[in-house]
Amino acid sequence: MLTFGGILVNGQLKVTFPILLCFLFFIACQGRDDTRFEIRREVKALFRKADTVKSSTIRERTIDSAAAKLYTSDNDSIRRELIFNVAARYEELGARDKYITACRVVYNKAKQQHDTVDWAQASSWIGDFYVAEMRSDSAFKYYLQAEKIYRSIKDEESVGRAMLGKATVLYHTGNFSEGVNQAIQALQVLKDSDDHFLRYNGYLMTALSLKEVKDYSKALDYFDLSAAEIDQLEKQGDFPLSYLHSYRAGYFNNMGTIYERLGSYDRAVDYYNSGLKIKQPYQKSAELYATLLNNMAYAQMKNGAPKGVREKMLRAYFIRDSIQSMPGIVSSKIKIGELDLLEHDTTSALRNFKEGFDLARKIHASAEMLQTLKLLTEHDKKNKDHFSKLYFKVNDSVQAVERATQNKFARIAYETDQIQEQNELLSRRNKIIITVAALLLLVAISGIAILRLRSKNKELLYAQQQQQANEKIYQLILKQQSETEAARNEERNRIAMELHDGIVNSIFTTRFNLMQLDTASTDRKDQLVQELEKTEQDVRKVSHDLQNSLFVENKGMVAMLSQLVAAQQNDSQTEFDVSVDKYIDWGTVSDAHKIHVYRIVQEAIQNVHKYAQAKRCLVMLLKTDQKITLRIWDNGVGFNPEKAKQGIGLRNIRTRAEALGGVLKISSEPNNGTTVAVIF
Repeated sequence: MLTFGGILVNGQLKVTFPILLCFLFFIACQGRDDTRFEIRREVKALFRKADTVKSSTIRERTIDSAAAKLYTSDNDSIRRELIFNVAARYEELGARDKYITACRVVYNKAKQQHDTVDWAQASSWIGDFYVAEMRSDSAFKYYLQAEKIYRSIKDEESVGRAMLGKATVLYHTGNFSEGVNQAIQALQVLKDSDDHFLRYNGYLMTALSLKEVKDYSKALDYFDLSAAEIDQLEKQGDFPLSYLHSYRAGYFNNMGTIYERLGSYDRAVDYYNSGLKIKQPYQKSAELYATLLNNMAYAQMKNGAPKGVREKMLRAYFIRDSIQSMPGIVSSKIKIGELDLLEHDTTSALRNFKEGFDLARKIHASAEMLQTLKLLTEHDKKNKDHFSKLYFKVNDSVQAVERATQNKFARIAYETDQIQEQNELLSRRNKIIITVAALLLLVAISGIAILRLRSKNKELLYAQQQQQANEKIYQLILKQQSETEAARNEERNRIAMELHDGIVNSIFTTRFNLMQLDTASTDRKDQLVQELEKTEQDVRKVSHDLQNSLFVENKGMVAMLSQLVAAQQNDSQTEFDVSVDKYIDWGTVSDAHKIHVYRIVQEAIQNVHKYAQAKRCLVMLLKTDQKITLRIWDNGVGFNPEKAKQGIGLRNIRTRAEALGGVLKISSEPNNGTTVAVIF
């Protein structure tokens, strides 16, 4: 016979070590699974609640509750997936600080569990955050880490995505040549990818970097390739049209800037104008509209068609000022200043250039700082030397930063490799230590468990032997009671027979002889005859009573129940009554079963006292076919059996009903009374 902890051999529980380990592992996993799915249900419920709430404040608080449950819970893939969901919802709400917190939590949890997929995804998300925060070195480090992890698991598409993240960082830090190389390498990785949005970003980043290194011909080609990917996204039909329109408008703007740099102002104006014809995105992207409008006005000015140019530039400036787009305001100031120069309004031009320089310095826009300083040096004759020195100072500073930046990312890559190697070595050592410690702990736990099981086995054997001894004693007592009862019945029958056959007959004979006598004293004779007749009847009654004594004893159970019920009284003035079917043969019911019946009635009556508040309670015992039905009914307040089924009283009644080999039925509803029935 197999058991969970071992094998039962000759009544002894023999524990086997492998089976014990499996059992302990199963119990531990089962408990964790229950908790895991409970947390998942709670968090999913909070997500659904957040989705139905319109207030962003309440939505954020609801997501905070989900995050609190997940951050402190166990570390498994389901919880990490839910934390990613939390991060995405924070991003949607614009809660940037909470977004990065969620990303760092899932990053640390995934790293701790060596879950490469979650680890890499968290690294990529953190990189995205630092790009938006303009923290280029941190963004590059996390993108590089994501790339290495994705390469290790051969996820080519994700490798390409991480490489595009690095290319974006390089572009924004002015490392355009490195940005071109990184973007092209990413496109080579993504050459077989069906993700058109990813490929669009790859072509776009390559084209933007090529534009900055003045390779305009290739830049135009890559911009056209990005436009082809936009067409593919539109054909798929599952990409938001508003985004597609924005991407297409951006394409027209980029193409226009290249032709503007090439001096093809007519073509530049055509591209800008094509972008402006796309009306839909400007409800959400006023900056893009202002950029196109400002660029088209500038190209028209450079093409010698100044009519309406100032109105367009001022309109673009006011849009940028209303949305506080600082880089856009700088661009507008520079272009309006150049228009002032064209219209010979030097004073206004210098004012715009100075305002543009001050704002560019404030936002650390080095390219615009140099552009405005160059214009001021050329046209502010009075302060030419000042602005010239400032130009060279800023230019030297910018070049120094560029040189430092060019080496910084190579250093980050090297240091990341070194740290990764050290972490892998430390991780291997920690694994060995943890494994050895876990094995020792498992052996210790197993040893304790074995000792406990052996001790339990001894207790079970002792209990089994005690039970067997008790059963033997009980059987002997029953046998003795049976023999005593048989002897008592036999003696009663013998006495009854002696009384009937001996004394009764003798009295009858005497009475008969007296009746035959002829005597003068008739009255005296009749009196003696009557006395003998009465004595005969009394002896006969004693004989009959002795023979029926067993029947009288069968009435004992009824008397006990009647006495129990008659003794009941409570504050609710409940009227108790008992009814016992006379056809029940209590002689066929064992003493043990009689005790169970008595205790069930006693427990049920006690519950009526405590809870029912009934006006009447009836205890009935009925003979039904070969069964006996015990029913206790009251007209009290009732209860919910499902909620109360774990109560001690009902559990005891259920246990006794099972001991009777019977069926327990409880029928009750609030305010509709209660019926407890046991059929055995």
